[in-house]
Amino acid sequence: TFINEIVTIIKQDMKKFSIGIIVSLIFLAYFGVVQGDLNINDYGGKPNSVWTEACASTSVVKIVIPSGKYRKNGIVAEGPCKAPIEVQVDGIIQARSDINSMQKGIDQWIRFGTMDHLTISGNGVFDGQGAATWKQSLPAWSKNHNVNQKVSQVNINRQIKSL
Repeated sequence: TFINEIVTIIKQDMKKFSIGIIVSLIFLAYFGVVQGDLNINDYGGKPNSVWTEACASTSVVKIVIPSGKYRKNGIVAEGPCKAPIEVQVDGIIQARSDINSMQKGIDQWIRFGTMDHLTISGNGVFDGQGAATWKQSLPAWSKNHNVNQKVSQVNINRQIKSL
């Protein structure tokens, strides 16, 4: 009977152990891997929020920016990320025309940096509002804000067609 008690205890512990492993695998599968495309509209149109989730994913992920106009300043897409990311732009990402609306501490309206395996695709437009913002540009402001978009420390594996 003593041996039967030990066998019963071991069986109970194995059930607990198996359940623990299953729960852990489900947790990793759900939180470590993004399932499907990430649509910016599901994040309230907030590019930095969707980027944070995409960058943390351990599998290839696509951020979709559908048709529409998105007026943003201070978009920061920084790595290093855990897996390749594709940003499919089918809408218009447009900087605000008022240079004073730029977020404090951010000197470009959009910045991609420190990442490998970034693909930007789609038929959309990055509109920096150059004509409007350069008219407002004062020497003091332009000294610290010399570009409106920036790509830095990114390995380019494809030909850039235009900026």
